[in-house]
Amino acid sequence: MSTALLGDDGAVMAVGDSVGDIHIWAADEPGWRRLAIHDNGVAALAIARVDTGYVLVTGGRDGTVRLVQSERKRDQASVSELKDHGPSSRNLVRVGSRRIRQIRHAPRSPDTPALTVFSEDNGRLSVMDTRSGDVLAEHALRPDSPLYDAVIVPGEPPWLVTLHRDDLLTIRPAVTPGPERQVEIPRGEWWTLEVDPAAPHTVLLTGSAGVLAFVDVFTGTEVRPKIHCHAGHFWMVTDPVRHSDVTRFVTATKAPTHEVVQWTLTDDNTVKQVGLAVDEAPDGAEWPYMIWEFVYGWHHGRRILAGAGTNSHVQVWDAEDGSAMWSGDLQGGHHKAINAVEISRIGGETYVLTGGHTCTLGLLSLATGEERHLWVGSQIWSIAADTEHNVVIGGVRGIMNIEFRQTRT
Repeated sequence: MSTALLGDDGAVMAVGDSVGDIHIWAADEPGWRRLAIHDNGVAALAIARVDTGYVLVTGGRDGTVRLVQSERKRDQASVSELKDHGPSSRNLVRVGSRRIRQIRHAPRSPDTPALTVFSEDNGRLSVMDTRSGDVLAEHALRPDSPLYDAVIVPGEPPWLVTLHRDDLLTIRPAVTPGPERQVEIPRGEWWTLEVDPAAPHTVLLTGSAGVLAFVDVFTGTEVRPKIHCHAGHFWMVTDPVRHSDVTRFVTATKAPTHEVVQWTLTDDNTVKQVGLAVDEAPDGAEWPYMIWEFVYGWHHGRRILAGAGTNSHVQVWDAEDGSAMWSGDLQGGHHKAINAVEISRIGGETYVLTGGHTCTLGLLSLATGEERHLWVGSQIWSIAADTEHNVVIGGVRGIMNIEFRQTRT
């Protein structure tokens, strides 16, 4: 709940939440009514009584003001919108009436279909075929052990691996019936999981003490020595493409100073690291530049790395040597944080795709630097390029498949 208001006469109550839903109770209407009305949290409410019922005025963190009018004669609520930019259409489809908390896309693999795993407020994990939109399986979670992260390990069958607070992994078939198994792992206050591209049955665990561990999901044993990456909690993303028997991944931390490091690890456990330069924010910026979302991709036959974070700031590096390729702030991002990033080929060009609190899918062309935004209608938490011209995004309101089509005139 983010805000609440009781009408002057006590006959109408409105409650707004951090997702963007309005909950309305009126003395002359049955029960509570819930409207999915804003694309971000509800920031302000006002109620006025009129002859036909009431008018509820709502202000959202998505930059919109909306009017909800109840009309007794028709026993329904009508919604109008006051907005200073963008179309008013809503395309993001809910997965039932569920509140989605976390979304993870499975690593691309010829042995694994296009799968997405998402957690919900009801304490369940669901696995979806992102091409068809079908929910293939639902898994109950342990109520006594909160979920930290979840990944799908490719294979036949694919496995769903979840990380819990008490240093436990739970492994079970992702889409077919089968028993679950709990695997104890070395203690370390682990927070996130990533699949090791060198050995899909191995996961990389990030710890709050700045440690990275490599653990076999079936036995819980460490298969490589730990790496001390940073002084404290950090973010990490692996490159799913292996080159010359080298595993590549990037880490970033904000404490005590923000730093981004790319690591390479060979099969004989030789470790190399290269610091990646992060721009300084200009004077007057609300936040310093910090990058926490990363993705690897291709551009003109070269492996590249894109990152994004505060102030709608995006940077792109050459993953082969760590040199800078592009940097700047997305003007259509209105300096809001970016929560998801992807690299995709669309119409023969390489694009960096971004999403966050702007409720748009940003498309940045690396060839021209041109920036475009596709209005989605909700915060975006996750982006995955399923195939060329096809993108799957997920956010507060659900999961959507977007296909980019070329037309000729």
